[in-house]
Amino acid sequence: MKITLVIITSLLVSIMLQASEFEPSLMKLNQQTYQQSAEANYEPENDHFSTIKQWFEDGQNVRFEDVEGFYTGRCYFETTRIKPSYALLGVYKRLQNSYDHGPAFPDYYEKKVIALHRTYYKNPGESFDEISIDKAKDHSNRFWNKVTTLNYYEGTVSSTYTDSKFKPISAVRRYENYYVSAWIIGKSDEDIHKGEITSVCYYFKKL
Repeated sequence: MKITLVIITSLLVSIMLQASEFEPSLMKLNQQTYQQSAEANYEPENDHFSTIKQWFEDGQNVRFEDVEGFYTGRCYFETTRIKPSYALLGVYKRLQNSYDHGPAFPDYYEKKVIALHRTYYKNPGESFDEISIDKAKDHSNRFWNKVTTLNYYEGTVSSTYTDSKFKPISAVRRYENYYVSAWIIGKSDEDIHKGEITSVCYYFKKL
């Protein structure tokens, strides 16, 4: 079981490695209130992976229009539960038909969820926190053809990564002042079962 989890972790790292605060309208909290909220909800007896996983499970489902944009934060894996990775989330659309086919075939946009991370302890100076929206889109676009179009996992926005045998689903919810995402196993094998969560992320800054 542990060996398989390590393999999955390595696979997700390989996929994603290739790759202010929330706007006032989202945060709606001043710094003092934000700090009080964080302190009130932080449970030091739990590791970060368990805490954010619980946030995801308790979170509110969101639609594309609610979360559209690019966000940065931190990720934690089941096998490295308190070691952070820099996180980048893109929930956005791309024009898929730029030709003029006339009124019978109008241009259309494809929507996707792309969640990336960069391992902190291997790249301590390479945070996503201060990058531009254009740079965030460049990182995300590298994976555009590796994920399915937007769908809804248990009612919330998600996409599935297609180049892994486990077909992990990246789903996003809102928990209080954060967006949170989870990588959820989409296809079982003898050790890993469909529905298991192998990594989680929370996002605290909208680009």
